[in-house]
Amino acid sequence: MKYSLIKFKVLFAVSCMLIVVASCVKERTGFTDLSTTSDFVVLQNAGLGNFSATAFNRGSDTVKLTVRADLASVESSSTPVTVNIKLDNAAITAYNNANPLPGYIPFPAGKFKLLSTTLTIPAGQHYAETTLEIYTNGLDPVLAYMAPISIVDASGKGLSANLNTVYFHTIGNPLAGQYSYDFYRWNVADTTTVVAPSSSIVNISPKGPTVLLFPESYLNTFVDPAPIINLSFTDNAGTFSNFSGFLTDETKDDITDPNGFAGSIVTSTVLVGYHISGNAANHYVGSTFRFYTSIKNSSGGFRTFIDNFVKL
Repeated sequence: MKYSLIKFKVLFAVSCMLIVVASCVKERTGFTDLSTTSDFVVLQNAGLGNFSATAFNRGSDTVKLTVRADLASVESSSTPVTVNIKLDNAAITAYNNANPLPGYIPFPAGKFKLLSTTLTIPAGQHYAETTLEIYTNGLDPVLAYMAPISIVDASGKGLSANLNTVYFHTIGNPLAGQYSYDFYRWNVADTTTVVAPSSSIVNISPKGPTVLLFPESYLNTFVDPAPIINLSFTDNAGTFSNFSGFLTDETKDDITDPNGFAGSIVTSTVLVGYHISGNAANHYVGSTFRFYTSIKNSSGGFRTFIDNFVKL
């Protein structure tokens, strides 16, 4: 009787430990127990839960985005797994129906290229990838675009209900677009002798729905890629406020880089004036922004300049 009681206590204790361990595994953050599931294929950063992670900026002429298919399984496949993918514009309609703003549209023909619609996960491996190229020249900077990529089939492997589509997207900005641009430069901080201004027309790109990227005149000569000024603001249903302009951290790094404008110091970058004109219907034509920047160069000389932008 005593032996049976001890045996029962041991078995009970072991059972309790197994229950606790199993419970911990199921609740562990970021862990997926695949031991009782069939193999299936997902796309990296797919699903609405990763929506913010798939936003991209239009800072270059060609934006390259990685499309990666992952095989989720306990063991690697002993044979290659072919995954067919496609541009899925139906996902834009579904997203807009559930989220009316900002109202995404498909990229126009010729403004994107999916380098391959067939991905092959090699035997013994867990992923394969290709590239989606977005060509930003000519895109309306005010509009929001989306290029959803979905799995069509995966060699008979299971597909996830919520990780089957990755929503690559870029948000428009109401103040983005073409601006006339001129700047004035002083060679020292306290003189009234002004270097002759230069004028041009530039495309001001959106970095997000309330952030714009403006060029900076003087440093363009010395830094590659060209430095930029962040202009951020608050948009309350078409009423703009809280404007702030400053050089990006990337630009400051480039200025001090040995291959850039080495030894220089940005002493000041300020948005000294702005005026919002027009309305959403005409893309706020006539709006103006003026920035003041001061630089102490590597020789100790000051360079100050004002950059003027007027929306066309």
